[in-house]
Amino acid sequence: MKITVLFAGAVALVQSANSLVLPYQYCTSSGCTTKKTNIVADVSGSLSGVSTSGNSLTMGPNRVYLANPAGTAYEPFYLKNRKLTFTVNLAKVPCGNNAAMYFTGMPLTATPGSSYCDSQNTCNEMDALEANIGAQAFTPHPCVHADQSNTGTDCSHWGYGINTESSTSIGPGVTSGIDVTKAFTVVTTFTTDSGTDSGTLNGVTQKFVQGSKTVTVGTVTEADFATLKSQNQYGGGMAAMSKGLDAGMVFILSLWGTANSGDMNWLDSSSTNSKCSSLKSATSATATFSNFILAPI
Repeated sequence: MKITVLFAGAVALVQSANSLVLPYQYCTSSGCTTKKTNIVADVSGSLSGVSTSGNSLTMGPNRVYLANPAGTAYEPFYLKNRKLTFTVNLAKVPCGNNAAMYFTGMPLTATPGSSYCDSQNTCNEMDALEANIGAQAFTPHPCVHADQSNTGTDCSHWGYGINTESSTSIGPGVTSGIDVTKAFTVVTTFTTDSGTDSGTLNGVTQKFVQGSKTVTVGTVTEADFATLKSQNQYGGGMAAMSKGLDAGMVFILSLWGTANSGDMNWLDSSSTNSKCSSLKSATSATATFSNFILAPI
């Protein structure tokens, strides 16, 4: 196995044929440190089409996970009372594809890539971004039980999401807001009722930043989830999502779908969304994620 030593500032990182280095910044009130974490694929798959450089990852269709520096378990993410920041470039992600940055409540000590779950089966899921050139969304998907013993309607399969598809301030070529043909930064905050790590999650808020421009995408609260009760999509609401975050979440990046198809109509309404026209001739997709930072609010 070939071993290559890379350098990110003064930090030496090791990369192997079965993993790729993707460090992130973990910050406290005392300052920030570089976590020397690794990207791994499903054990039945490979890292084909995935590359990293410094704190940036570029991928074609695939699904990858963030493992701890030793590669022995998932890197745990505790999001309550925190702000998650990262940069994404969707310039080569046409409608019909989904470039996603999300978290699920898989067992943190499991062998990375050995199994998978999300809110469609048994796990809490927090979609920080599901996106293409035509639409971008963030969606909490709570499940009643944080231990994966969920069945039937215990999970909110739909979740309650906020989508930018109809926003005139976010889109391809927008000059007065966020131009999604260029890289932009996604900032998601997870507030609690007490303003502390031990409080109950009471809001998830997102904004996009590009240069001097900032556009607020929106906030999801318990009141939003209450509207899903009659449709059996409540999943325990924000209290259940809070317990899921308490247990720690697994970081996942994925890209899937078929360019300029109807595969992601639930996200981009491609047949009626004029934003999809900017990559209408594309036949493939590539997304870039970079500069991940987890910090106190």
